[in-house]
Order: sequence, then C-alpha cells, then structure tokens
Amino acid sequence: MNWVDLAIIAIIAWSAFRAFRTGLVRELTSLIAVIAGVFLAGALSERLSANLDFLISDAPTRNLVAFIAIFVGVLIAGQVLSAFLSDVAGMLLLGPLDHIAGAIFGLLQGILIVQMLLIGLAVFPAAASVSSAVDDSTLADVFLDTLPSVDRLLPERFRDPMDQLQKWREITSRLQPIPTQEAILPGLPKGVGTPTPAATATPAGQPR
Repeated sequence: MNWVDLAIIAIIAWSAFRAFRTGLVRELTSLIAVIAGVFLAGALSERLSANLDFLISDAPTRNLVAFIAIFVGVLIAGQVLSAFLSDVAGMLLLGPLDHIAGAIFGLLQGILIVQMLLIGLAVFPAAASVSSAVDDSTLADVFLDTLPSVDRLLPERFRDPMDQLQKWREITSRLQPIPTQEAILPGLPKGVGTPTPAATATPAGQPR
C-alpha cells in the first residue's frame, strides 16, 4: 500500500462522512443546483450580458460576469431550498434515514471522484513518480479495471485507462539504465573483465 492507496481511502471516507453529516436531501439538492446553474448560466448569460452594457463596456468581461452571476445565484437558491427540505425531513422524523442515505450517496460520489482522478492520472502522466505510484497501487487497479468505470461515458482519449498505464510501463521499461559489467559479474575483482587500454607499441630497435 502506497500513498495513492491512502489518498483513495481518504477521499472516499471524507466524501461519505461529509454526506452523512449533511444528509441526502442537501447533497442531491446541491448537485442539482450545480447542474442547473451551469445549464441556466450557459443559456441565459447572453441575455443578461446584453442588459449590462451600461455598466461594463468590454463584451468578454460582461459575458463572464453574467455567467458567474447566474451560476452563483442558482447555487444560492439551491442552498436555500436544500435547507428548507432538510428541515421538512427533520419534522417528518426522516432525519436518521436522510443521513444514512446521504452516507451511501457520498460513498458513491467518492468512488466516482477517485475514478475520474485515476483516469486523468493514467491518461495524462504528469510525472514519472506519480505514474509509478498509480501503477504500484493496489486499489488503483480495482477502481480502473474491476469496478464499473465511467470511462465509457468520456471521450475516446479517456477510455481504457489500464491500457494507457500499460503503455507507460512499456515506455519506462525501455528507459531503464543498462546494468554495468560489475553489476552483471559481481564476484569479479575490480578491473577484471573490463577492457584495458591497448599497450603502446615500441619502435623497433629501442629498449622497452
């Protein structure tokens, strides 16, 4: 078990614990708010941007401000709605069930986050040490090869992350340093088995 395995366990445990504390109602409402915020911001930002020309003259800046304003507004509305629904669930004595369901949801969410991170590290090996740690990880193979993965929902480049890791193994194996002759024949005394410089020829008629 290396640091990648510990990171996987920490991410999943934290996701499940956080969702257990907040409850399923808040988690689902927040997730829906994020998705709706992106969709509504993309659909309505141009209309809002056109009405902000008296405040911001630069069009790209105006579009960005409009997009962020709509997105943040939807997130705030989602938080207010989630707090209201959570209070309703508490009044209906559904609080414990809400927290248990939230922990299950957080567990699945943590698994999804781990899979996305591992797929990214497999497809885009940022550093040899990181890729080597993913390759040596015990849990990484489980999440990338054994469990159902989301790579089929991603573009072609992100599919089959285990094949990407296999290509990385092949590349790094070719870059391994060639062992020295002393490493091949460790029992030989130093200098034995190594080429010696050729003796300098002595001209004829001169003493050696």
